[in-house]
Amino acid sequence: MTLEKLKQLRYLRILIQRERERLEDLQDSLSPRSPNLSGMPKAPGAHDKIGDTVPVILDGEQGISDLLRQLEQQEAEIVSWIRKTPPNIQLITNLRFIDDMSWNEIADVIGGNETDCSVKNMFYRYLKRWNIEHPDE
Repeated sequence: MTLEKLKQLRYLRILIQRERERLEDLQDSLSPRSPNLSGMPKAPGAHDKIGDTVPVILDGEQGISDLLRQLEQQEAEIVSWIRKTPPNIQLITNLRFIDDMSWNEIADVIGGNETDCSVKNMFYRYLKRWNIEHPDE
């Protein structure tokens, strides 16, 4: 497991959220607007907005499904790795990379005299030691 692989979860979540927002905007653009009551003819070359937009929406939904599958696979791989770590690292890693909490929030959950820096350092020391012991992973 690498730090980069752990960080990919966050990037995937952000990407999925942005794609969902983009699709929502496209769907909103198809909502009926007030009719043109001017009586003026439409400009030549008018196009079918629905016909042009629906394929883009369908393609976007498929893209989101693909990203969700990728996210699910990466989460499963990370959870499998987390289970092999000591309990303190399991908790920190779950909160940081699965629940997407800040180091400060993690320190609050752990309590005691732990600060955001101490929790972060504990995690990075473990990850560095683990990578040295398992260079092929």
